[in-house]
Amino acid sequence: MTTPQRSFPTNLGQERLLLAGVHEGIEWALYAAPLWNAANGYVRLPDSHPWLAEPLLSGYNVIDISGGITYGPDSEGWIGFDTLHACDYWPDSPFEPRPYDRQWTRAAVREETIRLASQAAVALRAGDRS
Repeated sequence: MTTPQRSFPTNLGQERLLLAGVHEGIEWALYAAPLWNAANGYVRLPDSHPWLAEPLLSGYNVIDISGGITYGPDSEGWIGFDTLHACDYWPDSPFEPRPYDRQWTRAAVREETIRLASQAAVALRAGDRS
């Protein structure tokens, strides 16, 4: 696994970094969330990435990620998603999981982040916004 070469998402820095790498040419990172030992996932879009032309990625239906894009893009092209939505459950949460909650682990966040990196790589190769 490789540490991102260029930067880290704005305001997160290296101290909250849990894991990072590169998948299909796309940098990715997991960062500690502020509650319940949770983690959030991020990928860095290269400068030429077509998603950067979108004014608001949070409502961009082409990206299939749990809870949607909730971060970015920042000045370095980082986008991300969080795992502390109403229907997200972490084992260290003080609440009991409900039958419809998505139960997260850091391994599951890593898988979801890699899935986001794969989608970003496909869109970059296609050169369009899909």
